[in-house]
Amino acid sequence: MLQHIITETREYQEVSKVYGERRAGRSQELLMKHIDDGLAVMINLDASLNALKAFCLHPLFQADQDLVTYAPLASTFAPEVILLVMEYRRAANAYLCKPHTDDWCIDDLHLHVGWILPEVRKMLLADKIQNQADFLIHHADTHIRKAELKHYFQLWIDYLHTME
Repeated sequence: MLQHIITETREYQEVSKVYGERRAGRSQELLMKHIDDGLAVMINLDASLNALKAFCLHPLFQADQDLVTYAPLASTFAPEVILLVMEYRRAANAYLCKPHTDDWCIDDLHLHVGWILPEVRKMLLADKIQNQADFLIHHADTHIRKAELKHYFQLWIDYLHTME
């Protein structure tokens, strides 16, 4: 029921319009699959409707260039939703899988990511679980940084579980 409700929201419709039929470069999965799969995880985590809406919008605001492009849209959505999107952006971008973070541990995430709002924690958990699943299906044996990505996803998931 909630899955149907969220697909009718303006937030879901906006990301669906932006993504269209676009596919991920490596897996060739529809970009909307990430949103749909993540929403299913969030519903299982009993996330709020605002968090579900924010999850829909997070790809439009996460990367710097996307933020520049879609910032004018921010004022057209509920402030509570945009607050969650921006907090997601802050936390997610604090730890990316890069060579300089390859040896990070939970203590590093505590230092660089810090405390996360409970609803944003659910968003990040859904994102990392969904991305990890895609990684395992499409890249676990072939990606040049497969060991680093495996560590990255598991570290995020472990870190987010420490906040429960």
